[in-house]
Amino acid sequence: MFAVLPAPVAEVLSPQVVAVMGQSQYGLLTIGAAVALLFATSAIESLRAALNTAYHVQETRSYLWCLLQSSLIVFASALGALALAAGVIIGPVIVWTWKSPTLDWLIEQGYFNVGFRYTVVTLILLGQLFVYHLWLAAGRRKVREVWPGVVLSIALWLLVAAFYSRYLILNDYSRFYAGLTQLMSAFIFFQVTSMIIILGAEFNRCLAEASDELPTSPG
Repeated sequence: MFAVLPAPVAEVLSPQVVAVMGQSQYGLLTIGAAVALLFATSAIESLRAALNTAYHVQETRSYLWCLLQSSLIVFASALGALALAAGVIIGPVIVWTWKSPTLDWLIEQGYFNVGFRYTVVTLILLGQLFVYHLWLAAGRRKVREVWPGVVLSIALWLLVAAFYSRYLILNDYSRFYAGLTQLMSAFIFFQVTSMIIILGAEFNRCLAEASDELPTSPG
């Protein structure tokens, strides 16, 4: 993900992630983990409310059930991140074990770098967005009803990430935010990301309403 994110966004997040993952403080598990889970769950609940508004649906499930579902999504995301990290570590070992000169040459030339990272990011986004649209938002929807908004969100996200990277190179935010430049760049990017997710839900709702208004042929 850091390879695809705009450089200032990755620079402000990457050291913090490495710092957290590089140390184990078991004494803080009970309190620290509970606080972290609370804040992460609150973010998922905010996304649920935004998706429900975009789909024009009302939440009928109990608050405890929604809280449990949000917690499971947080845990699943964490497990997915661990699995991805393990794959990044184990993958080169497997390639080295094969001892294929052709594969080694392709890797050294960097032909797999761009395609691999964009494939991984796209798969991660696909999984998360389908979970959000199918299960997080209230009501029942099928895959064929949500995939247009999912594809739209992914396409827009990759486009915005590339454009924002170029934009930050051409514009000096340090004149406005000084030492907070990287942090503000990350905030702006994630704000736009949330808008893109909601836009995907709005797009799906518009398609559903348009299909309902289409006249059906007799017979």
